[in-house]
Amino acid sequence: MRLGGASVVLVLFLGCTPQDPPVPPPPPPVALPAQPILPPLGEVKFREWNEVDDEQFLELPAPAADPVIKWDFSPEKRYGYSFTESLSQRMMREAKGKTATNTAREKNSGVFEFVAGRDRTALAGSKIQTQEAAVNDQPVSRESFAKTAPSVSECILSEDGALESKPKQGMADARMYFQSLFALPGKRELTPGSITTRIAGYGKVGRYECARLESEFEISTEKPAERILVRGRVIGYFALAERKFIRASAAVATSSRGNALSKENVWITSSLDAVTRYRVRLLD
Repeated sequence: MRLGGASVVLVLFLGCTPQDPPVPPPPPPVALPAQPILPPLGEVKFREWNEVDDEQFLELPAPAADPVIKWDFSPEKRYGYSFTESLSQRMMREAKGKTATNTAREKNSGVFEFVAGRDRTALAGSKIQTQEAAVNDQPVSRESFAKTAPSVSECILSEDGALESKPKQGMADARMYFQSLFALPGKRELTPGSITTRIAGYGKVGRYECARLESEFEISTEKPAERILVRGRVIGYFALAERKFIRASAAVATSSRGNALSKENVWITSSLDAVTRYRVRLLD
């Protein structure tokens, strides 16, 4: 009887338990401010060829037959190149009517290496480190960047100059170096854009008889929050008998504009205009 009575009381007690309060509706979404119109790009022009590489070499007559210009990636072949780069840029950021402008210069150096495998391809790698930097014409202390790890990238390259679809690591950083400095004759797609390379004569570079290769490339992006235009020229010297690059130089102009929304829901408009020059030389 006691068990039965306790059960009835428990049922009555549970039946009188107040219900949980209703869940309040979510707050209305915060209205985002309208995105500002991107400012126009700066002037982006191809540099003159003598600005790309002004060194003169002994001219040679064209070979009797059209040369085969492809890498020699026979097993165990290895090629090393020194790398130097200098860039100057102007940056501007604008938000809520306020503007901040800075200029910067930077010098980098490093190495490129190509190690051929057994399938006529090569593992191509680069290692680049900042050597000098300045902001608003004031030198940046070397200690501030000396401890920063070098930029390291790897990819697979075939004898005809095509990059394999599977990068090893860091490919986004170095793709343009590989595609421009080591461009072989023809037209290739970039992302997004293209590079066109032609034979522009022959010359004696050191002990090597070379084809002079001239390249032009353009990269362009047009989006509501991003606009980029890059134009560059490259001069490379490719050894005909040894089937390898001896040297290559590039001069590149860049202009970009972009909008980014801060955590405080404020649009920040960034503008960058830069000129970059970089070069590789064969390490014998």
